[in-house]
Amino acid sequence: MAKAQTETITVDGREVAISNPEKVLFPDAGYTKLDVVRYFLDVADGAGKVTNWAIEASTPNQLYRAGWRKDDVKIGDTVTLTDTSPARNGSPKASGGTLTLASGRKVFSGSPEQ
Repeated sequence: MAKAQTETITVDGREVAISNPEKVLFPDAGYTKLDVVRYFLDVADGAGKVTNWAIEASTPNQLYRAGWRKDDVKIGDTVTLTDTSPARNGSPKASGGTLTLASGRKVFSGSPEQ
């Protein structure tokens, strides 16, 4: 049996090995495991400084059941994330919450407690 592929990405200064990065999780859209891992948002503060935030969401199946679809968020869309849990250590990371899409539609991105 062939050895599973891994890809190493750096998250907040730490190297994280992603096993089976090419595994397709959303067949209709063609999104892979690595695509899902790379769910990030650029956030501008009041002064216009942009910081890249990592957002932890539910599993793909739970997101689909919550109303997410493959074309909901496109690169460059302006969205609003509310009711989220930011990292306790002050790093630009958060989990869960309600995402208001560019269209105005709201979708729930889950929480670690689910």
